[in-house]
Amino acid sequence: MPLARKTSYREQKSDYLATFRGAYVEIQPNLRTPLIVRLVERNFNHIQYCLYFISVFAQILLGESAKELIDQSEAHILAKISKAETECATALVRLQHLCHETGLEAKGALYNPAGLTLKIATPLAKRLLQLLEMADTLIAMQHYLWIVGIDLLSRSDRFVEEQKIKRLLGGITRTIRTLYTELKTRANAQPEQSITGVTSSRDGLSITSKTGSNETGKQEISPLVKKSTRKTAKVSVPDEGPDGETQPIQSLQA
Repeated sequence: MPLARKTSYREQKSDYLATFRGAYVEIQPNLRTPLIVRLVERNFNHIQYCLYFISVFAQILLGESAKELIDQSEAHILAKISKAETECATALVRLQHLCHETGLEAKGALYNPAGLTLKIATPLAKRLLQLLEMADTLIAMQHYLWIVGIDLLSRSDRFVEEQKIKRLLGGITRTIRTLYTELKTRANAQPEQSITGVTSSRDGLSITSKTGSNETGKQEISPLVKKSTRKTAKVSVPDEGPDGETQPIQSLQA
């Protein structure tokens, strides 16, 4: 008799919606391109679990003292999504102008329907889905230009543009996982440990903590590092900042 396959960590997080007791709305997004559909099927529910923890569970587990930190975390994610939306919108306008200049209709290529149905449980998850729909529209138009006119968008150009979109979306999911991991670690930490602030720099996203003995430590976090220490744990996740300067989000007083 074959042994039962062990459920992976990501699958457990993706399956949480099957027994989810909270409020949600059901949406059938108009996603068509293979790249975006594959990203949604593999990662969206897992990322949504992280977002739900940040927006809901963290407040319950960490209490009122972490309210400002959670607000900052949500604002940081929203800023990353807004920046990505601006980049996608700029690329769409450029492709639309290219279509008009060459007498082509500004539209996307056709695909077989993906038939996705998603349960959305937080405003940030809804905003992330809107970004994915915009990226999907952008890729569809790139495919259209590649199919109808090789001189307008070559195969290598199309590949480069898709990789840019993947990196753009990957940076957002890394940020979400980073904040989820840190807040989860804080929830499991010693009760006397408190959080004092968040900073964002080119090299990482950091959360500063203070223990009961008034010793401070700066934690830079990575999705791959989940082990917590009482004073300091260092990890790093790439984050984009202008000219490599540290950008304080806001300092919290203990």
